[in-house]
Amino acid sequence: MRMKIEGEWVEGIRKKFKPVFHERIRAGVKRSTIRGRPARESATAPPLVIPKLGDTLILEAWKGVAYRSGVQILGFATVKEVRRIRIIPGRWAPELHWTAEVGAVAGIMATWNVMSLIAGNAQAEELAAIEGFDSVEDFARFFEESLPFDGVQILWDGFRKNWRQS
Repeated sequence: MRMKIEGEWVEGIRKKFKPVFHERIRAGVKRSTIRGRPARESATAPPLVIPKLGDTLILEAWKGVAYRSGVQILGFATVKEVRRIRIIPGRWAPELHWTAEVGAVAGIMATWNVMSLIAGNAQAEELAAIEGFDSVEDFARFFEESLPFDGVQILWDGFRKNWRQS
């Protein structure tokens, strides 16, 4: 999508974030976003846009009430990796024991990395950290209402606060 920033037309994919993540994005703690497929595609819920490597992300936040206020730009970043992610309840269903499957989006999803979303699992802790959560438990609680979840994880690097900043 094209938008005018600092008097210049910029091509980028716009992603909005909840207030809890604003400072974590600016500080470089949150370096990815997980986005689900819309429940149904319509004029108000367009299909999930899956970015490509090297695409520019425009990281945004609502200035006030969502959909009723303007947006502020948190920063810009470059897509470094896109993964498909599924989060499903664990078979034994103890609290916070879910499974995440992470696989490549490009081409056939041939490999899946299956991890238990429990504390002490290094992969799950890394996933929670890069998503801007303090713990695996916080990450799991955030997705609790959305299970089972199917979507993509968009990882970025080269975060910059200003468009012209290198």
